Amino acid sequence: MHPLLRALTQPLDRDDPASVDPELVDWLSGPLARFGERWYRLKVHGMERIPERPVLIVGNHNAGTAFVEALAAGAMVTRAGHNRLTGLAHDAVIDAPLVGRVLARTGAVRAGHDS
Repeated sequence: MHPLLRALTQPLDRDDPASVDPELVDWLSGPLARFGERWYRLKVHGMERIPERPVLIVGNHNAGTAFVEALAAGAMVTRAGHNRLTGLAHDAVIDAPLVGRVLARTGAVRAGHDS
């Protein structure tokens, strides 16, 4: 089954970080990284400084729930070999019917103190 179809149809606990589908992450990271490079002119430097241990990377994005540049930056980091990213997402985004399902499958979790 195609990873996007699987993300949209399979049972999902949106609050479980183990819901990540690595095949979906691989499938989306290339197009998202290319989009970020072309549309936003994103460039990511210093990837060799990201440690192997768990670390919090804080970034800023443009407009509330319009977070495409954040996804593109995350895709660029993933493409560079850091394959276990967890992004924080607003409840409205995580609970959205289609987008929320896909984001949860790519590693997004509900933003909050517990996360």
